[in-house]
Amino acid sequence: MLVDPSRWSVKAGAQSLQRLLPGAVVKELRQVGRTSEELLAKVQLLVLLVTAVVVICAGSSVAGTMSTTVLERGKEIGLVKAMGGTRWHLLRVFSAEALLLVLAAGVSGYLLGSDIFSPSHSGGGDLKGASRSKGSERNRGTERHLKWLLQS
Repeated sequence: MLVDPSRWSVKAGAQSLQRLLPGAVVKELRQVGRTSEELLAKVQLLVLLVTAVVVICAGSSVAGTMSTTVLERGKEIGLVKAMGGTRWHLLRVFSAEALLLVLAAGVSGYLLGSDIFSPSHSGGGDLKGASRSKGSERNRGTERHLKWLLQS
């Protein structure tokens, strides 16, 4: 029901409609909009919390991996220190190694993700070989790469 605000108030129109239709639930459109906004705010908060958990888990995983790397390479670290290397030299070496690994993982993840889930890929992200056109050599190359990675 549309209400002319110059003649009626929205609340009065909703009340009169409720009296005419006692079995119906009459709500103002503003109430529905407010409820939708509240739901959207809750979903956004949930996404933010999940993102924070993922970032914390990824950070702790990287820290654990780097700690393990340092522990496993104790002899190499001792040799570098015996040859006159300082802690700062070792820190730069391990930081450079971590940076190279992050860059390689980021670039390969981006390339694989953008190739697999590109709009031209008719598989829709299916890695098991969905129907593809004859001209999609790029997708076949990605499939070969994935098979090679899974075999390794």
